[in-house]
Amino acid sequence: MQLKPRLAEVANCVGPADEVVDIGTDHAYLPVYLIKKGVCRRVIGVEKNQQNLEKAQKTVDLFQLRSKIELRKGDGFFALTEHDKVEEAVIAGLGGRTIGNILRSGAGKTQGLRRFVLQPMSDIYLLRRWLLTHGFRISNERLAREKNHFYVIIIAQPGKQEISDPVLLEVGPGLLKNRDPLLIPYLENEIARCQGINRSLEDARTAGSFKKKKYYLHKEARLKEVLSIVTAGAKINGLDE
Repeated sequence: MQLKPRLAEVANCVGPADEVVDIGTDHAYLPVYLIKKGVCRRVIGVEKNQQNLEKAQKTVDLFQLRSKIELRKGDGFFALTEHDKVEEAVIAGLGGRTIGNILRSGAGKTQGLRRFVLQPMSDIYLLRRWLLTHGFRISNERLAREKNHFYVIIIAQPGKQEISDPVLLEVGPGLLKNRDPLLIPYLENEIARCQGINRSLEDARTAGSFKKKKYYLHKEARLKEVLSIVTAGAKINGLDE
């Protein structure tokens, strides 16, 4: 099975593990790929939506993997039972706020898990901040690119981590520490996005607009500084070494 770059990079961040749960499995492409590649022995795919669950079942049946992929209808980690021996969890393709809510509400079911592979589609900064204030550390991060879109994959584990610079938290401590191969074009893309927002606010006159423009001007300047440091291969202050 050939996965698109976003989901392929998510898969690259999983395992090896004996048992994995895929929250919001959609078509179940990820579980099939993980089993086919021998990354894990068993996958539990969880879907809240009945229609998506039926699509997932068709995929699993197509590859004749019912013995290794179990699909369940449920709300996040509440689909797990005390008999499951899940080591890792994947939550991909959902908003950062939603992922945080899934982790928060299912906290009682995740105590035995050692790794969480998270791929937020939005509110990435908020998810990182939530993780660091709720007993997680960001052990690694990866970037994927599909045409002009960049996707961030966060690998989180139970633990403690402190990051004081909010811009480093926005860019990604794991991406910066490990100098992801896509980091420079990602930073350039983020700088261009800030510039576009600032241009749209040039004629703004409200207090809220002035505050927003001030924030994005500061962010643009800080991102340029980070890009300069990354390009030069120098050390970035504020990161765990």
